Amino acid sequence: LFDALLSLSVLVSAIIFLIWGLPLEAYVGVLISVVIIKAGIDMMREAVDELLGKRVERDTLKEIRETICEEPQVQGAYDLILHNYGPDRFVASVHVEIPDSMTVEEVDRMERRIADRVFEKHGVILTAVGIYSVNTTDDRVMSLRSEVTHIVMKHEEILQMHGFHVDFEKNRVYLDIILDFACDNRKEFFESVCEELRTAHPEYEWRVTPDIDF
Repeated sequence: LFDALLSLSVLVSAIIFLIWGLPLEAYVGVLISVVIIKAGIDMMREAVDELLGKRVERDTLKEIRETICEEPQVQGAYDLILHNYGPDRFVASVHVEIPDSMTVEEVDRMERRIADRVFEKHGVILTAVGIYSVNTTDDRVMSLRSEVTHIVMKHEEILQMHGFHVDFEKNRVYLDIILDFACDNRKEFFESVCEELRTAHPEYEWRVTPDIDF
């Protein structure tokens, strides 16, 4: 299309010169140069996007999460990652929080329903559904989760907390936190948050995983 338009502009300028004697070829040459430079920059930007990855629209991610959370047992959908393998060909993975009382058979059926629903609504192939077990029976876990949520979410740099799990046999606590991409000195900030948790509950070993809102 570019070649056709540029050739047409040269032809038109030549016709104008032959009929009216107006030498426009210099101006047309400048215009053609600008168009070619812009096209080259756009092509290079598109190539870099394809190689490094291009951020998916936030509304698209939100809609897919909402579709996943339509499943009654799902209490939250996190770590949704989409991989683009060509036009309208997305492969995705996600983590979901579900009650710890579900059986393996119930989880399997739920995963299949989620994958079918996401593909039907969004055309996205959901290849993996990771599981975060949410304790619904132990008051100690629920109380600790509430306290940890207060400690973590008081920081503006933290957008979300999920994947909370307590292993009482090993006195170990697991959780993921999502840090704002704009957060400065992320490593130092993350360490300070972990230190707050260790100070509040030194009896536990804290396994905190930092996620970046990329």
